[in-house]
Amino acid sequence: MTLIPLILWLIAAACCIAIVILARHYAGTKEEPKPVAKSAIALHFVSLVLAMAPYVAFIIYRHDISAAMRTWYTKVGWVSGAVLVALIAWDLWAMYRIASKAAEDQARRAKQHAEQHADAQPSSQTAGGENPGRSQSL
Repeated sequence: MTLIPLILWLIAAACCIAIVILARHYAGTKEEPKPVAKSAIALHFVSLVLAMAPYVAFIIYRHDISAAMRTWYTKVGWVSGAVLVALIAWDLWAMYRIASKAAEDQARRAKQHAEQHADAQPSSQTAGGENPGRSQSL
């Protein structure tokens, strides 16, 4: 029972690092970026739950933990929380950058597609700028 909060914290930290690795691995190439993988998004939600688990476990098992370990957990609690918050922020930043690059690439490809099709379509107006199917009235 003494090491359960520590083990849960290590699992949460490893999960946060795995998200960045997973997101970057499936991000595609620089020339053709892909959106963030759904597995990375799901793992992010899991990491949020896992980030809370060590602190909940400490509260539940605090009477079963030795006094020395309880004191140590109390001393490192704020620091460990700050580290997990920083890791989760890093996850969000990595997923945002990948999604942003994918959106920019999609917009670029849509613009190129529109320009290609705009050049291929003939103009529906006459040289004078009037539409030949309509008569103008004053």
